[in-house]
Amino acid sequence: TAPKTFARKFSGMHYLGARCIPPRMNFKHKLNLPPFDGKEMWATLPPPPPLTEEEEAEEAARLAALDEAKTAASAEEGGGDVPQEVANPLSSFESVAFGGGAAAAPAAAAAAAQGGPGQWPMPDPMMQIKINEASERALRVIGEKRDGWDQQIRQLVAAQLAPLGWTSDYPPDKTTIAKVCFLSAKTLADRGFDNMDVLAEGRSLAEGAFEQEGDMAAGSVLRGIAALYGANGEGEMEKMVLEEVERVREEKGFPEDLIPPPQRPAYTFADKWSVGLQGPSDMGEEFEVVVRPNQKTKLLMKAWFAQNDVDPADEGKFEFYVPEEPKTWQSGVVSDPDTEIGATGLLDGNALMVRRKPTEESPAPEETEA
Repeated sequence: TAPKTFARKFSGMHYLGARCIPPRMNFKHKLNLPPFDGKEMWATLPPPPPLTEEEEAEEAARLAALDEAKTAASAEEGGGDVPQEVANPLSSFESVAFGGGAAAAPAAAAAAAQGGPGQWPMPDPMMQIKINEASERALRVIGEKRDGWDQQIRQLVAAQLAPLGWTSDYPPDKTTIAKVCFLSAKTLADRGFDNMDVLAEGRSLAEGAFEQEGDMAAGSVLRGIAALYGANGEGEMEKMVLEEVERVREEKGFPEDLIPPPQRPAYTFADKWSVGLQGPSDMGEEFEVVVRPNQKTKLLMKAWFAQNDVDPADEGKFEFYVPEEPKTWQSGVVSDPDTEIGATGLLDGNALMVRRKPTEESPAPEETEA
């Protein structure tokens, strides 16, 4: 019912069976079967473009990389060195397509930080190599836009990327492929080609990673896909996807922007952080100090009081708090000056805010104690 990967090197005519597949199954599994003439039980497909010398070399390199990954995986099972993580080929495209969000980290610990449950399986090194190779090839196709690129990208999505996404048990793999589908569909639309088939593939993968596995990055992809539906004039489809994203977001308690907060940092006595101190607008500008995260917060308080010549009798009129933005693992008023700086919710490079304590005339906004 679908061309096999090895058929890429076959330069003759491709014959595809599957007339017996009912429309319901075709729709459910998004097989994107071609039309069949009359009563014919098969259809012909145009041969893929021949591999260039560069692609032949890349294919040889890919096979060598697969062998290395297999060896590394075997070593891991036997207690040897753990294979190194594979870089995400979409990292350079994130700022264009998704507003500058960082690429999904492939490690299981980073997966939990993205909002996924701790039960996510470890990524399969060989599977990630295959996904990254196919993703790089797809991005090259839509970047170069050579003759027949629109058909080539459809073949890459349907015959390579989508099957890899459904085979992988690691949710960020599905999200990575959904991003490739999004970029491919957007490029097709920008050049006046139909993109609904590629868009449907990306949507299905992203929905599985978001709703079933809790990968927040997949929710952001779905919002991008919804915008493409809208650009295609499919307003109802756009609305349906956005409503589904909002439903899942609320059910899982995800933040509205679908960007997970940072995890509580691990630190040692040897670490040094650069921390800002910013008070009311009428009491000078923000300044920075270098501290160790295991030092007490009262050190920062004393520094701010000294910088602003606050009378010791008036020190009780101010309170220090970790703001909600930029995002951190904890925000709110620091009620205990003996709290370690690293335990307040502050992160290296962020600022501790200072304000006058609320009075009956001017209550302060509600804050959760840090």
